[in-house]
Amino acid sequence: ELLNGPCGGSMDGKCEVDPEKDCAWELIYERLERIGRLDLLDEVRDAKDRLVK
Repeated sequence: ELLNGPCGGSMDGKCEVDPEKDCAWELIYERLERIGRLDLLDEVRDAKDRLVK
């Protein structure tokens, strides 16, 4: 359910908030690049309305 970019940025492929964790966005980018689907990153999606139940 990752909705936003890195919470604190990334460095060398690791999360700056928790350097033990791989950066989720870098993993997403690398996978899309591997399967030739970087175009999916161009798709803009509406924000979720968390107030709707």
